[in-house]
Amino acid sequence: MLSFARLAAAPLALGVALAASGALPARAGADDAPAPVPSLELALFPVLTMQQIEGPNRDDLITLGAGLATMLAADVRLWGWFEPGVTVQLDVGSSRRASYERPGADGVAAEAAVVEGTYWELWLTLMLRARLGEHVFVELGWAPLILRDDAARGDLPNTRGETDGVFVGSRSVAWTLGVGARVPLAADLDLTLRLQGRIRYLVARGGEPLADDEETGQILLWPYIGLRYAL
Repeated sequence: MLSFARLAAAPLALGVALAASGALPARAGADDAPAPVPSLELALFPVLTMQQIEGPNRDDLITLGAGLATMLAADVRLWGWFEPGVTVQLDVGSSRRASYERPGADGVAAEAAVVEGTYWELWLTLMLRARLGEHVFVELGWAPLILRDDAARGDLPNTRGETDGVFVGSRSVAWTLGVGARVPLAADLDLTLRLQGRIRYLVARGGEPLADDEETGQILLWPYIGLRYAL
């Protein structure tokens, strides 16, 4: 996953380098106008995940996910550099859970069981973004709402023993962090290149806490390209 992020982040690195060098044209009046400037951004990008779980109470477990994410963001530029906003992101794809027995004398871990299914994950994120010059920016987000439905995670029941409910994310560990650059395409249209990471824990399912106070966490890092339009 990390190597994929490094490879795909090449366009972002190029955009940041161009912005820092001043090679990108500045939009006339962008920093002179004190009036708030609302904007909308739309992005579509792939999401790949892998997670390995080891514990004394279960066999080694590996979960895989591959999907497509759609993100819609709305923000308002204030004072020329500060952009608070909100984002809605929906990931949809397929997931796979494989458990492995402990390695035998030959050192090989046999695959004990495989469960496959589909998943979706929804994030509603409050975002604070700061512009570093005309094109480069950094942003921090907190998600008060995270929902996930995953048909392959029947190994995570809630306290009532139910395994088919929607997961709910913790509000204390639900953060995103991003850095990126914008390339002007037209008077009010930018191409956005961003490298974003997010961390979250799922703590409940079907309205009840997970059994045995279990939590399942995930840290993701991926690049994406979006289009941003100033209204």
